[in-house]
Formats: sequence, C-alpha cells, structure tokens
Amino acid sequence: MIFPPHPTCRLLAGLLALCWAGAAGAALQIEADAELLPLLQTHLEYDADEIARGGEWREAQQHSLLRQARDLLATAGYFSPQLSGEDQGSDLLLKVDSGPRSRVSAVDIRVEGNLSPEELEQIRASWLLPVGAAFTQNDWDRAKTALLARLGSEAFPDARLASSDAEVDPASASVQLSLVLRSQARVLFGAIHYSGLQRYSENLAARYAIGVKQGDPFSTDAMLELQQSLQRTPYFSTVQLELQPPAADSPEPQVRDVLVRLTEREAHALSSSVGYSSNTGARVGLAFDTADLFGRGWEMHTGADIEQRRQAAFVDVFMPRTRFGANYGVGGGMERSDIENLYTESTAFGLIRTHSRGALEMRDTLNWQAETQSSPDRDTQDNRAITLNRMWSWRHLDSATAPRRGVALMGQLGGGIRPTRPDEGFFRLHGRGHYYLPVGSVDTLALRTELGATLTHETEGIPSDWLFRTGGSQSVRGYRYQSLGIQEGSTVYGARYLAVASVEYTHWFGPSWGAASFIDLGDARDALGDFRLARGIGFGPRWRSPVGPLALDLAWGEREHEWRAHFSLAIPF
Repeated sequence: MIFPPHPTCRLLAGLLALCWAGAAGAALQIEADAELLPLLQTHLEYDADEIARGGEWREAQQHSLLRQARDLLATAGYFSPQLSGEDQGSDLLLKVDSGPRSRVSAVDIRVEGNLSPEELEQIRASWLLPVGAAFTQNDWDRAKTALLARLGSEAFPDARLASSDAEVDPASASVQLSLVLRSQARVLFGAIHYSGLQRYSENLAARYAIGVKQGDPFSTDAMLELQQSLQRTPYFSTVQLELQPPAADSPEPQVRDVLVRLTEREAHALSSSVGYSSNTGARVGLAFDTADLFGRGWEMHTGADIEQRRQAAFVDVFMPRTRFGANYGVGGGMERSDIENLYTESTAFGLIRTHSRGALEMRDTLNWQAETQSSPDRDTQDNRAITLNRMWSWRHLDSATAPRRGVALMGQLGGGIRPTRPDEGFFRLHGRGHYYLPVGSVDTLALRTELGATLTHETEGIPSDWLFRTGGSQSVRGYRYQSLGIQEGSTVYGARYLAVASVEYTHWFGPSWGAASFIDLGDARDALGDFRLARGIGFGPRWRSPVGPLALDLAWGEREHEWRAHFSLAIPF
C-alpha cells in the first residue's frame, strides 16, 4: 500500500485506486483524496499500450493525464492542485494533492430590463450559490439555469442570460461570481385559441380552461395549470401549449395569445374485468363510458359487477362543466348483497354535483333510497329515506398506486329523513385517513384510521349504507367481511358508531416484491360504552402490480381465535 507523503489530514485519508485497461495488468495508479477518486477514475482517458511502450509515448500519456486531471479538479472547485507522475515499474502513478477547495466570496447579479425593485430583490433572493458555498462547475451551471428559469417563469418568458463570469483567485481559494440577465419585454396573456377540435366545440374546451386569464401577467404555473385542467377532462388525450409571438409593433407590456393544440381521445370505451377479493369473492364486470352522449359532450358512466356476495349496476350522466367549475348530473343504481346473513336489495337515484379545487375533490348527492332487508333473525324490513351527503377527498402522495410518503384523507357529512319518521332526521359523520412514511431507502410504514357516527334515536328505517359494519380486507383483517357490528343470532346488522385503526410495516426486497406485517383494531357498536376493539395481527407478501400493490395476508383474529386469509389491492380509497 502506498501512503501519500503530504502531511494534511485529507491526504492521510486518501485511497490508492488501481485502474485496469486490459488483460495485460494495471497500467495506471491514482493516489488522491477519497472523494475525488470517482471523478478521476471515471473521466481520465489514456492509452494503456502507449504507457507500456515507455519512452516518449509514456511521457505523452503522462502530460495528457496531468492536463486532464487539472481540468477535472477545476470543475470540482480545486484550482491550485499539485500533480505529478511517477514510474512504478511498468505502471504509471498519478499523485494528486488537490489543495484547498475554492468558495464563493462575492455574487453580483444584475438584470437589464423593466423590473420593479421588489421583483429584482425576489430574483436575487432565489440565487442557489450564495457567498460561502463551495464552488463547483455543476452548481454554477445549475444556479444560472435556475435563476433564468425563475425570471422567465413570471412575466418575462423571453428572458436571456447576457453574460456570466466566475473570477477565480487560487491564492485565496475564492471565486467571485457575476452575471447579467436581460428580462426582455414584459408579457401579458392575450386570448386563448384552440386547434385540433373536430367532435367538440371551442366553448366546451373553454369551460375547462383554468389558470390562464386574459390580461394577467405571463406565468409558467398558469400555463401548466391550463394544460393539466384540459388533460384531466375525458375529451382530450394530448394538450400542447404555445405562446404566440407578439405583433411587430406591439408596445410593452406585450399582449400575447396562447395557442392550445388538442388531440381528442376516443369518445366511447367498453371494458370488461375479472377479479377476486376475499371480501366479496370472485367478480366479473362490464362497463361502458362515453364523453359525447347525444353528441353534446355529456358524460355517461354505466356498468355492472357480478360478485359472489354482491351484485350491482349503475348509470351516471354528467353535463359539461359550468363556468363556476362544477359538474352537475343525475345517477341511479341497484345493488343486491348477502353478507353475514343480511340479505339486502337496494335502489337509489338522484342528483349529483362534483367540484374540485386543486387536490381537493368534492361530491354532493341528493338521493331517494329504497332498501329491503331480510335475515333469519328479523322480519323483512323496508327502509326508505331522502338523503343529502357531501364527500371530500384529498390526496398528497408521492405515487397514486404505490405510495411511500404522503397523506390521503376522505370525509363525509350528511343526513336524511325517513317517510316513516318525518319529524326525526338522522345525521352521519364519516372519515378515513391514510398516512405513509418512508423508512430507510425502501421500506414503508403505513398508518390507517377510520371513524364514523350516525346520530339518531332509532336506526329502524335507515338504509344500511348509512350505518356501519367492519371487518375484512382494508378494515380489520382476521375477521370475515363486515362481521363486526350488531350481532343478532347469526346476522350482523349496521351500528351507529365505528372506530378502526391499523399499523402496517412493509419491507421491499426489490422493485416488485415485499413483505408486510400489521396489526388492525376495530369495532362497530350502537353505544360508545359497548366498544370492544377486535384485534387482528398478521403478515403477508406484497407485489407491485401496474395498478397498485397486491396484498395476500394471513391474519389471526384474536376474538374468534382463527386464522383468515385476505386478498386485496392495497391502495387508498
């Protein structure tokens, strides 16, 4: 082992790296700081055969390597290195004493153009390579690019970098930075024009065009919001934006139109599906969606699912978005289920309103619901109600299908009246939350909670989906689906109150496969004092499929002293 002779601590910690150029053996050895070895090993270029020939060929290779090493060290902020080459038998030893690393000693940023003092101060405050920071060429380039993007993103899309200079003083290991930006003309948004429309009208596209407003200062964020708002519609598959050039004699501020190039997606889609879950068994499904019902740009979503313990069909029709950002529609559906000896047939139809604000989505429904319940333990019961409900959902996740970090929240607030008890309403509050926290580089800790309460003196006549049962996948594993509730004989009925919590830790062995362990707690009762949280403890493999992690869990239900298998798609609501 070769120990570098320089007395500094940094070089005492240096490593000797051997680089092989071919089967003949080592041709170049590098003695340098450990942090600089990857840079030199990756980028130094040489001819091992010429080094092996010796003489003038070896000397030429040495001069080339010293020149390359000096240039590479300069990009990392080392401008006064001590370099030498020595013969080591048939090999060549390159000794590198990098010297001190240069730091930024001054920054001078000037902007030529019509900027206010506040705008100029904001631009300077966004600079990424401040005084005292270590200088590298990559950081210098990145800081210039970011500063130009910052200026160009707000009102000045034609901003240019006029000049930049990094003045190096090797003696003091310092760098003085200076740069000049030209803002060019200030730009305001003009009118929005559309191209590529065949089936749909400009008026329909304009209903979804949010972000860009005529007369507002240019903003890349506004352009991105416009693009995303159109991309999220069911009408367009691709959306491209172009800021049009100004008129030849346009005064400042320039008013520039926006051209939106659209590609329409297929209006109609028919799909089928086959699946299985441990909650409701095997399933087949058929769905038909159209974004151009009656040739008016109305949306229709209809489908049917046939599962072993549940069958359902629905149809929803939505008119195009209003200028206030809401979608209004009508919908209806039928469902039949046989779960925990409670046989239910239900029908619902009513009005729907959907609205979104960024990541927050809202859905309001006004429904007439009719339901017939029968079981071995009670007489057949008819439930009728007029219900009004609002649901909020909000997601802030790093991935929609395989989250490792973030939060997903859902809340509902609603109520209704029953024809049998017109003077006595009922109210329901229901919330669910998922929290994901990365552990290390690949593992994930997932926390889940769900709370619900239906406020009423008497549950008779209330449709079952306004009450609570729990158990099964995505709730309390180790128990049958919806087996935790009000037990009467062999039947489980819905309860007034719900509480569920879960902690799950997943370790990923690679990009596709992992294993999880978890503990679930939960119960549904008619009185808070009656709660006895059922506990389920288990484990199971995970596979990242294109639609989300598939979970196969084996869970021990402590209340029933029994192992149960659960299979589901492990994603938030």
